[in-house]
Amino acid sequence: MPLFEIVGFTSTERTFNVGFAWLTNEKEDNFIWALQQLRSLVRNEGSLPKVILTDRDTALMNAVGQVFPTSAAMVCRVHVQKNVGSKIKELLKVREGEEVEKEIVWANLEKAFMHLLYSDTVDVYGDRLMEFREL
Repeated sequence: MPLFEIVGFTSTERTFNVGFAWLTNEKEDNFIWALQQLRSLVRNEGSLPKVILTDRDTALMNAVGQVFPTSAAMVCRVHVQKNVGSKIKELLKVREGEEVEKEIVWANLEKAFMHLLYSDTVDVYGDRLMEFREL
């Protein structure tokens, strides 16, 4: 039985436990049930979460959209970083003798992506995205 852990995240980058639920499986209907239980605890509609981060699990993302339709659903930065890292590695398949070049390309892409990821404003993000695409 999977344990569904629900955590909160403060403006000071601290996490705190919100709730836990044992699920029979990780299908959408189980996530909907667990999220409905959480929502039933919220008395004031103004206290609903503004943003909900997930690990890109399709069933969970669908459930979030149904139970919290006014909340922005986003993918956790750590999961984005891991996914981008694995995609870049796929693109940089190494042939014999190219190891040094691959490491340089990898370092430049990773640095540019992290720079993009930590953009402070939409305008800065747009500028950095253009720079990233030029690599």
